[in-house]
Amino acid sequence: MLRRRQLLVASLACTSFGVGCADAGEKEAAEQVLDRHFNALKSRTFEAALADYDDHFFTETSRAEWRVALASVVDKLGTFRSYEITSSGVAYKQLAGPGSYLRYLVAVSYSKHPSEETFYLFRKQGSTQFKIVGHQIDADGLNK
Repeated sequence: MLRRRQLLVASLACTSFGVGCADAGEKEAAEQVLDRHFNALKSRTFEAALADYDDHFFTETSRAEWRVALASVVDKLGTFRSYEITSSGVAYKQLAGPGSYLRYLVAVSYSKHPSEETFYLFRKQGSTQFKIVGHQIDADGLNK
């Protein structure tokens, strides 16, 4: 039986989320964050990837620890190839204060092993940019 390792960053103290629909403008802004994230992984510019994480994300796992974790993901899973959003919607649980929360389930292709990744994105009230407040990576290749 294949063991699966799940890398879950606590910033998500609460795990029950309702899911609804986001408007097109919000989805476009949030999906730009995903594009930047995966482009940064492809080029191994982890500091650029970290720039899209909200400060709230680093309350449970330090920036330095998460940088090492992202590098480890690329080392174990291989070079990023592509991703496909398999599900998205509004997350109604407030984790980092008032604003908009979106959840994305993403199928990711790396050169050695695929992954399923969940992103929770947050746009503070009054802000125009989304930031990552939660990121879960699930892949068999993380055990190797």
